[in-house]
Formats: sequence, C-alpha cells, structure tokens
Amino acid sequence: MYLEVYPDIVFILNFFVDFILLFLLKQVSRKSSTTVRLFGSAAIGGLAAAILSVFPWINSYINLGYLTILMDCLEAVIKFLTLLIIIFVAFGRLKRKDYIRQVIAFILITYFAGGFINSVYYHTNIRLILLPVRNSIVFSNISAKYVITLMLCLIPAAAAYMLLQRIYKHNFREIYEVELYYKEKKYKTSALYDTGNCLYDPVYRKPVIVIEQSALAFLLTVEEQNAIATIMDCVDQSSIPEELRPRLQFIPYSSIGKIHGMMPGLLLDMIIIHIGKETICCDKVIAAISDQRQSPKGEYHVILHKELV
Repeated sequence: MYLEVYPDIVFILNFFVDFILLFLLKQVSRKSSTTVRLFGSAAIGGLAAAILSVFPWINSYINLGYLTILMDCLEAVIKFLTLLIIIFVAFGRLKRKDYIRQVIAFILITYFAGGFINSVYYHTNIRLILLPVRNSIVFSNISAKYVITLMLCLIPAAAAYMLLQRIYKHNFREIYEVELYYKEKKYKTSALYDTGNCLYDPVYRKPVIVIEQSALAFLLTVEEQNAIATIMDCVDQSSIPEELRPRLQFIPYSSIGKIHGMMPGLLLDMIIIHIGKETICCDKVIAAISDQRQSPKGEYHVILHKELV
C-alpha cells in the first residue's frame, strides 16, 4: 500500500491545533506566557509532527513484529520529549511540580478537545464541508462568500470573548486568604492574585509579593518598622538594626520595560495561601514593601506573584 504524506499540510494543521491547545492550557493553568512564546511552541509541535509523519513506523498497517513495538516505543518517547520542550518554550522555567501539572493538564485538554472535535465531525454536517479539502481540492475553489461569512462570524465572536474575559477579571478578582510568617509572628490577611505582578529577586530570580507598609505593624517590632520607614524615606541607612539587614533586599521594578526604581524587600520565613480546600505553602518569600494602599476599599493588603499560585 502506498501512502502519500504532505509534511507541509501536517505542519500547518498541527501548528494551529497546538496553538489552540496551548492557549487553552494558559487559560486553565493561569500561567503567564506571550503570543510569541505560544507561536514558537506551536511551531515546534508542528515541526515534530511533520518530521514524524515521513517515517514508516507511523503507518500502523506495517507489521514488523518486535521491531514495530520498538518503533512505537521510540515514537512515544519522541512525542513525550517534544511535549516537554513545547511546555518549556511556552511557559519558561517552572517548578518541577508546576511542570508536571502543565504536562498532565495539556494531555487532558488534548484528550477532551479531541473527543469534542470527533463528536462535531461525525455528528454534524461539517465533514461534508471538509471533504473537498481532504480530497486535495485547492482552497481557491472555496467561494469567497463562504470565507467572508466565516470571518464575519469569527471576528465578533473573538471580540465578544475578549470583552467577557475582561469583564470577568474586573468583577471577579481572585482574592485569597494568606498567612505571612516572620520569625515567630503570623499575620493573616487577604491577597490579590495578579498576573501583572512580574517582580523577581534580582539575585536568585525568585518571585516577589507586594505588601503594604502599614501591614508590617503586625509582623515587625517598632524598631524594625522605623528602620523600614527610614529606607522608604531614603534617609541614612546606618541606623538599620544588624539582625534586620540579612533580611532586607532591594527589588527593582519597571514601568513600560524600563527600570523605574527600587523597592525595599523583606524576607519572610513562609507564606501560606488558602485557595478553597487547597493550601499552598511557600518558604523564604520576599515581600516588596509599598507605601501605597493596594486596594482602595481595603479588600486586600498583599499582591501575590503569578508563579506562587
């Protein structure tokens, strides 16, 4: 039997499917990524699919005994390694636990999306529309009226989705209960999960949360609070207590991609984030201290980093 394969078609189809799956994964996992990263990751997936499509072990009708089993195992390993690379390119460096979650979530999304596509294909008339494409009829034979109608439907749908997403994020902000631990003191308050918080420790590149200066009264002694106030006012820092100095760092923050200033950061022993029935515990987290209120209505006093949740 002769099988004719078009690697360019395989690449294009897998590129768009992978991009959609990665976009869904980004929405579900709430991990930050950029369109460029998603495009690059989808391109890697499409390229891997195109390369695999030209090898004979993909064709299930070829029976080579144990060699077929070996080829199938090799194919599975290649696909899994490709998946790891795709996740890495799309979302960058993650903790091992988050990396495993992303891989499992991507597999589940692919499984359910595949089932949905099969249901639509076999239980609707859309397969009749796709038959000409499958039979290698060029796209130029599809009427311009059909393409224009499709675009006119997709553009408003995409705009409506983006609008609803903005409304949802504005009205239903993710606010969690958190516990902050410093030495032997604990402060329980509310925190906002904000994907726009991109602060990192400049030395170890660990995520940094933001806390109101007024909230430190529950964690620090009066002497330590005065020392923090001295730093905030850019006064002489020689009066900072010796025991506080190892816990202080300066966190650079930027505005429109340019370094705008420095914020003093306090090393906390631990923070605990309560998300429904789930509890996330993070050790040695730096809290950048802000002299501004984080919530005008006092709904929260801490802003969480996007990678801590």
